[in-house]
Amino acid sequence: MKLFNVTIERKNTEVIDQLQSIVGTSLQSAVTKQSAMLTDEIRKRYFTSSFGALTKNGKLAQSIKPFPTLQTDNIVRGGVNMGELPWASNFIGPVGQRVTVHGKPFLAIPMSKKAADLQNSVPTLKSLDLYRVSHLLFDKDVSRSVSTKKSKGREKKYVPKESGAPLFILKRSQSIRAKIHPEKIAAEYLFPVTAGIRREVFVNLKAVVRG
Repeated sequence: MKLFNVTIERKNTEVIDQLQSIVGTSLQSAVTKQSAMLTDEIRKRYFTSSFGALTKNGKLAQSIKPFPTLQTDNIVRGGVNMGELPWASNFIGPVGQRVTVHGKPFLAIPMSKKAADLQNSVPTLKSLDLYRVSHLLFDKDVSRSVSTKKSKGREKKYVPKESGAPLFILKRSQSIRAKIHPEKIAAEYLFPVTAGIRREVFVNLKAVVRG
């Protein structure tokens, strides 16, 4: 004796297939958008200063990019790549992380926006026309040449002008505190990102159902 019969019309399965396709496409689009938005938010929040290594136009900021969205049968995966530079881990890490970086033999720490821009524009500081006074590096453009007496004649020596500020300070080591914390970013943006994804999928499904 039959307890019940189930009849599924072909047109209904076509609707289900269509909905599954819409969900997959919508998820991929939404994840791509949210990854890009989160990348922009991180850059704005942590790279607003125009000084030092953490600059809007700096190499670390440029290295932070959204992951390409990948879709398999059951998973749509996206996100943000938090820098692949060898020294990125000095600035990116858990709360409280401190790393001591050692120079070979010195680290050149920029002391102004001009210095940071110069540092980002060349592969090495050796290509710049700099002059060292003690533990400071000056631009020769803001130095004056004076004569000094020596046993075998006279030689020129660069002496910084009073108005010429040093560009870099030389240090043998520098302690760096992590300023970008992935776990805090994930906790703070989990809800708005997932809400944005759900919203886009819902809007697209609603349009299909109404149509």
